[in-house]
Amino acid sequence: MSVISARPSHFEHEKFGSLRVINEDRVAPHNGFGTHSHREFEIFSYVRGDLQMTSAGTGISHSEKAHGSKEVHFLQIWALPSTPRLAQTDQCGGGDGPAPVHSPLTMYATLLSQGKSLTQEMKGKKGYVHVVMTSGYNTGVAQGASVKVNGEVLRVMVDVENVGDSTAEVLLFDLE
Repeated sequence: MSVISARPSHFEHEKFGSLRVINEDRVAPHNGFGTHSHREFEIFSYVRGDLQMTSAGTGISHSEKAHGSKEVHFLQIWALPSTPRLAQTDQCGGGDGPAPVHSPLTMYATLLSQGKSLTQEMKGKKGYVHVVMTSGYNTGVAQGASVKVNGEVLRVMVDVENVGDSTAEVLLFDLE
């Protein structure tokens, strides 16, 4: 499911600040995406707290495959770097501290328990909150994790509260 989409028919959802795409994908065991190319993007693959970042620079070709016996649920996030024609780089793992990105964004991730909230100071001009779907694609009434977001003026504070009936996996983007 694309929240911010690269599809030509979804122009109203194609970019938000430096965010270009957020695809939420599920890949069946021993399946995946064949070789395809990217350029001039920073690409983040996010799997429940773990992050792989690739700066596609002037161009890369790669494929993605679920090698294990279980379905892989992940987000693929594309961001526009501030500097064009970067060298291609890769970084894997959650690690401590920020990943070295060239896009004007900061991404925070948390598992927010029922009834809990968090407050984050925002420094950019825009903010985007994404609640990861853990129960699969659903065209009906939303079920499971729900969050409430408060914040009158970005650049101050944003409060995110889990008002649902299960743990919410929440990503918060602070964007220039």
